[in-house]
Amino acid sequence: MSEWDIVVAGAGHNSLLTAAYAARAGFKVLVLEGADRIGGDTTSEELTLRGFIHDPCATAHNLIQSNPLMRDNELQLDRYGLRYLYPDPVFTMPFRDGRSITMWRDLDRTCAELARFSEADAKAYRTLLNDWQSLSPIINDEREHPPRPPAQVMARTRAGALGDRGVSIRHASALEVITPPAARAGADHRRERWHHSDLEAGHQDRGRERARDRRRHRGRVEVRRDKGGRVLDPHPPSAGYRGRGEPRAGLRRGHRPLEAERHDVRGALRVERAAPIQDGSRLDGERHHGRPRIARLAGAHAGGLPRRPARPR
Repeated sequence: MSEWDIVVAGAGHNSLLTAAYAARAGFKVLVLEGADRIGGDTTSEELTLRGFIHDPCATAHNLIQSNPLMRDNELQLDRYGLRYLYPDPVFTMPFRDGRSITMWRDLDRTCAELARFSEADAKAYRTLLNDWQSLSPIINDEREHPPRPPAQVMARTRAGALGDRGVSIRHASALEVITPPAARAGADHRRERWHHSDLEAGHQDRGRERARDRRRHRGRVEVRRDKGGRVLDPHPPSAGYRGRGEPRAGLRRGHRPLEAERHDVRGALRVERAAPIQDGSRLDGERHHGRPRIARLAGAHAGGLPRRPARPR
């Protein structure tokens, strides 16, 4: 039996990239995949009519554009046909009265478009993105690098564009730093630059570029065929499932492992997993904390919406 330095479970794009970097570093890598094809959420499928290709997972590859993988072409995936299309205009929003507003990749052109409706909004939009240009070095540096000694962090921050203000931001809480305007600035900046960053001819089989690169080094990707089997659903009905703990056969392994289970859930919220939560923990629809008590989704299987806990006074 062959010996491998690293075995990766799953051939999604992140796993493939990690395996490719490891293979280039000299490790002998084996990637195992249970789905019919590799690539994870970067694949495309004929989900409706024959010849119509849909993206079942990722609809745009935005954040990865700033990754050194793409920015510096570190794995040279363009050798194998990887090519992105960057449309300009980015998008257009039509209105019922016949008018429309368009976002372009060029900031000045976008601001001129906004000014047709509101000079104040055009100015505010420019300020928003300019503020993000000052904030982004701080945020991206912490996101892309391992932790540094505190003294070095403070020195680098003070030497940056924000100076002492940047230092004060580091000492502030997360809620004070990531204010709604700052969050919107980051989103708008990425939308203007990379929305939509479409793969030429869709995402179909783009995971194979990563696999080909890895085969040039010491790596291999194997698609494991599911031979069948039985999986016991342990979730009680009170946890949001209609299942009764009965074994089900033929569950497909791969990038959509819950597909067979979704048919057993008749909830308007598309419940796919259930976890113990404390009543009253969902205040704004965003926070979910595990607690010993079970949230009962009574009536969800019949298409009803669970009642949201009352907001504390």
